[in-house]
Amino acid sequence: KEFLNFLAKCELSEKFTFFYMPCKEHRNVPAGFAFINFLSPNEVLKLYIMVKGDLWKDYLTETFNKVPAMSYGRFQGHEELVKHFASSAVLHEQDPSK
Repeated sequence: KEFLNFLAKCELSEKFTFFYMPCKEHRNVPAGFAFINFLSPNEVLKLYIMVKGDLWKDYLTETFNKVPAMSYGRFQGHEELVKHFASSAVLHEQDPSK
């Protein structure tokens, strides 16, 4: 939720089609990374500028004690992300068999 608040402060909350921030197994603690599919490369650049500008420090608590970093993912685009995570619990949280 803190990271989503940060995205909102960056005016990016309506600029992505896919967001997944996994938690550590059996705990409600973020694993420390996220997958985001932005609508355009301009949003990626905007987030990069906000992260490098230290704006994140005002929005993330001590649970996020590492400096955020960004990198391109192996899967690019909404369709690839959905396809990759389709068989995982990410898209089937209500399904106890997954």
